[in-house]
Amino acid sequence: MVSVYQQKGLDLYPVVESTIKDILKTTAIFKDFFEINPNLYNPLRQQYNAMSIIDQMAKIQEEKSNKRFMLVDVDIYVQGINHVFGLADPVRQTAIVSTHRLEGDKFPERLAKETVHELAHLYGLQHCSIPECVMFFSHTMLNTDHKQSTFCPNCRSKYG
Repeated sequence: MVSVYQQKGLDLYPVVESTIKDILKTTAIFKDFFEINPNLYNPLRQQYNAMSIIDQMAKIQEEKSNKRFMLVDVDIYVQGINHVFGLADPVRQTAIVSTHRLEGDKFPERLAKETVHELAHLYGLQHCSIPECVMFFSHTMLNTDHKQSTFCPNCRSKYG
């Protein structure tokens, strides 16, 4: 089961729930809206640190078996990379996806791909070298648009 949290102002749970059910074959439950701590904003980068947002969410007490998934609409980054579409922390079973750079006519498809990608990390999958696989690391929106929303045969066998 995946617990879904949304940044206040977002209403994307139906899209995420459908993706989780149809592609990952598991259930999702909407838990709550949350606000990002404003201190996590880096004014020099004009972005939020994705790991710090995960740290904030990891403080919420839940059953250990649940996977936590967060949706935000702010631009996020990790150290050493200028931006990321999402991030997963398998140890704390928490993942985040930002909608900020996914905008456009392909938004639902992009959101589905990034949701599957980040949640699959919580199930133990790593990045894949096959550009069409959903587990391929997207450096650019073109990478995201090129890959499928499903796993390649090798990643599918690892997912179950």
